[in-house]
Amino acid sequence: MNESTREAIHLDDNRVLHADGRVSCVHCSAELGHRDTDYLAQALRRERAPEASGPNIRVKAEVFVDQPMVLRQALCPNAMWCCKPKSCRRAMRFFARPASRRRENELGSIAPSAHGYNDSLATGVNMNSPLPSSRRVWPNAGYSRVPYWLYTDQEIFEREMTRIFRGPSWSFVGFAAELPESGSFKTTSIGNRSVIICRNRDGELRGFVNRCAHRGVKFCRERLGQTSRFTCPYHQWTYDLNGALKGVPFQGGVKGQGGMASDFDPKQHGLQQLRIAEHHGVVFASFDEHTEDFLDYLGEANRYYFERVFDGRDIRILGYTRQLIPGNWKLMFENIKDPYHASLLHVFLVTFGLFRADQESQVKMDPTGRHGLLISRRGSQTASEHTKDIANLRTDFKLRDPRLLDPVKEFKDSATVVMQTLWPNLIIQQQSNTLAMRQIQPRSPQEFELSWTFFGYADDDEAMTLRRLRQANLMSASGLVSGDDSEIIKLAQDGLTAYPDDEALLAMGGHDTQDEDHMVTEAAIRAFYKHYRAVMEI
Repeated sequence: MNESTREAIHLDDNRVLHADGRVSCVHCSAELGHRDTDYLAQALRRERAPEASGPNIRVKAEVFVDQPMVLRQALCPNAMWCCKPKSCRRAMRFFARPASRRRENELGSIAPSAHGYNDSLATGVNMNSPLPSSRRVWPNAGYSRVPYWLYTDQEIFEREMTRIFRGPSWSFVGFAAELPESGSFKTTSIGNRSVIICRNRDGELRGFVNRCAHRGVKFCRERLGQTSRFTCPYHQWTYDLNGALKGVPFQGGVKGQGGMASDFDPKQHGLQQLRIAEHHGVVFASFDEHTEDFLDYLGEANRYYFERVFDGRDIRILGYTRQLIPGNWKLMFENIKDPYHASLLHVFLVTFGLFRADQESQVKMDPTGRHGLLISRRGSQTASEHTKDIANLRTDFKLRDPRLLDPVKEFKDSATVVMQTLWPNLIIQQQSNTLAMRQIQPRSPQEFELSWTFFGYADDDEAMTLRRLRQANLMSASGLVSGDDSEIIKLAQDGLTAYPDDEALLAMGGHDTQDEDHMVTEAAIRAFYKHYRAVMEI
């Protein structure tokens, strides 16, 4: 390589790497960082990469458009730096690492020369392989298009767990009625992390991560229970009902030998705490101590419908079901925010007039788009000119036991169905008189657990309790209606997985995200992705 070539290397159409370690923008000459990217340049010059079986180092580039980035250094020495000059709309993220850790769908390798780097940069990508996450961008059609890689990519999933489920959000974790007295506890999940909610000796609700501070063991395996303390089975580290470390076996050693280091302070090794909010008997938790107050988070319209069901009466838990659905967790939220499908997929809903496009309905969102409401009034089992596209309408179907659809009015308005979605993990279901919480617990990009909690009120008489349980046959893990949704989510995941670089179309009802007085729309899904993109910065 001659000296003139060493002056600057065009990494791609947007970036230039200079011999002094600077990386600048081709378009405006602004520096894309100096000190941190200097380290990158040094890495490119090394005769051999540390911890590598060979001399090659890979470089990936990710384009961020109008996304605020800050310089930061990761823990790994072969790490990541992000930068964005204020004067340029094109910013890049660089990641240097040994070629021994590369993936076949990344950019070509850079082999160091005698001067430390090579000008023969391979910029081609195998077009038969999916683009790596760092090269993918959202379609230009805004919220009306959703790329399929969003449902399959592991890096996206990890980012969701960090930014959404461990970010400034309130996740549903249970009912106060499940924790009736001191020592009552419940284990559940926020995202893919196991957590414990319990009531301490003062009757206060506390929450912490189900992970021992010693060696990371998931120490509590019961879903519900009663205890005076939590003990890790591995080394018997013991915690009180506030999550404070209270016991360490052999802390002082045995016969003057061993023991914990002299600087060990049990007060610094308690369980990771969660912030807890309770409203009218419903319990939420957050990893982020700066999450806004719950009622502000809920918003005015969603508070009305939340308190319509949770009006201060004591809750009675009627039962639980759980199911593992082989699909991405967002498909569940899309399904509940999608009134368009309800008139077409569900034979039971449309046949018996429970939820249909020709009925009086509303779709509402909060200003951010994170929460949503589908509201409808029951119709009749009749066909009309407005139902001609509903192939699954069966006017001749009859119930052998009509008590399955024997609702009574119990709420202050005329809505017979309200499906409320609260970001990031909760569906509040009121279908006639059956009431349930559906808690979404992601496990991987390809599967999530849906945990159902059926409930009524402590002052329900026996007839109402039986009515609620009977109607639960409509919507449950194996419900006459919701069973359709579980199957269609699997089929959606099966269909899109092989096409990560294609995209879904969300154009029913237009392209905006405003409230609607009908259900022939996908506005609530678009609103969801409006907020999703803001949180995820993609």
